[in-house]
Amino acid sequence: MLRKLISVLLVFGFSHAVFAGSTQDTGHVNMLYGDATTGAIVIQLDGGFPNAVAAKQCAAADGSWAGNISASNTVKAMLLTAKATGASLIVTTQGCEGAWLKIVDVYMK
Repeated sequence: MLRKLISVLLVFGFSHAVFAGSTQDTGHVNMLYGDATTGAIVIQLDGGFPNAVAAKQCAAADGSWAGNISASNTVKAMLLTAKATGASLIVTTQGCEGAWLKIVDVYMK
């Protein structure tokens, strides 16, 4: 039991450090783009990504698109579901993915 607790605390500590420079923006998926060649998925939120822009997450991005070239199937399914149902998302971004803000994780409300 103690080993599990220590393991969880270590994982949380490392993941928190990785996302230290990240920001979160909330909204509904306005547009969704999927690239059949690379597997990339990219979204536009109805309110954009103002927190990421204010934090200057990515100089190459204009703040209207965020995506991930190697997103997991879980993240892709969440984004598709949010678009189809109109659910609100909290999208965490950190840095660049080409000319887009890079999606790190997604929370569906």
